[in-house]
Amino acid sequence: PTGMCRGARCVAASGNGNGAHTPPKVSKRVLVTDPPVIVKTKQLMAKAPASRQVLSLAQGIVHWPPPPAATALASKLLAAGEAVHGYGLSGGLPALQEALQHKLQTRNGLTGYDVMVTAGANQAFVNLVLTLSDESDSVVLFKPYYFNHLMALQMTGSAPQVLLGPCDADSLHPDLHWLQQQLAGPCPPKMVVIVNPC
Repeated sequence: PTGMCRGARCVAASGNGNGAHTPPKVSKRVLVTDPPVIVKTKQLMAKAPASRQVLSLAQGIVHWPPPPAATALASKLLAAGEAVHGYGLSGGLPALQEALQHKLQTRNGLTGYDVMVTAGANQAFVNLVLTLSDESDSVVLFKPYYFNHLMALQMTGSAPQVLLGPCDADSLHPDLHWLQQQLAGPCPPKMVVIVNPC
């Protein structure tokens, strides 16, 4: 196999002997990963008549820019040469970690915990899955679950071990009796994931 790079874009390729290159095969884990529901939602919204105002609640993406004070401070920090534009520690900026740890201790009463700052909740969840579970470990998701959680488990090879737990139809609270049975079983789940509205 060889790698071809054009600018910042690199593509791995393998030769077939006659000078032609074929792309590498995609992993089986990725092939069994569900496509994100957001793509389907955008397609459905695009088909909506212009006369109807359709609002998607499928994903919590902000559709407005950051406040001017935030962009002004970011520009000031970049111009001052602050270490906010390059690779940093994997746990996040130490000052931010310390501030969050202090907040958790003083306002939430949580002590003895390490804090990791990520680019978002999806990265944090993937970090947890990679750190805490192996392919043979079962993981509980309660229905309705966040689609990216299932996708992360599929991409890391844990999908066959996912246990979909029921929620109460009226309150959407997880069925704790069902969960207790799973936890008391011969192969209890390694992780239990709970999201809103559960």
